[in-house]
Amino acid sequence: MATRPNPNWTRWIFASITQHFDVKVMTPNSIPFITEGIHERDTQFMESQDRAEIRINGPFARELSVRYWRIWVDINTLVTSYFGNETQDVYRLERNLGLIHEYADTAIEIRRYGSGSGDDGTLLGCLRPRSDKNDSIRIIHFGQLNNTDRLKQGQVDGRYVMYLCE
Repeated sequence: MATRPNPNWTRWIFASITQHFDVKVMTPNSIPFITEGIHERDTQFMESQDRAEIRINGPFARELSVRYWRIWVDINTLVTSYFGNETQDVYRLERNLGLIHEYADTAIEIRRYGSGSGDDGTLLGCLRPRSDKNDSIRIIHFGQLNNTDRLKQGQVDGRYVMYLCE
């Protein structure tokens, strides 16, 4: 008999991905960031010289056998950098994309974060980059947004898989 996905998986996945990138990349490198749907784009964030927006699609859950699940998640991190005068690092966007890429290409611990019953912070599983032929972690450059704003954008795009036995 088929079971249903745990309704907490989505919340735990969003919280864990946010925590992973906050602790490993964003805070140590002073990159302001938001997770789409979780944080607000306030004025301070929007006026930052450099910033990142994490977008999470999924989880896409498939029960492979009774209580054994395959979970797919896609993570896209949009990175924006302002490039002003000639004395500024013209490779700042690429540096930030590289920092995020480094930690996008690792396992992401999914923990039971929260304050409800069952939210004890224990490890649920690990999202790992998918290894199919077309599933590499990709950096995509969008370039300068328009002729007047001195903003460049790029994206780190990754697809992940986790297997759970509940």
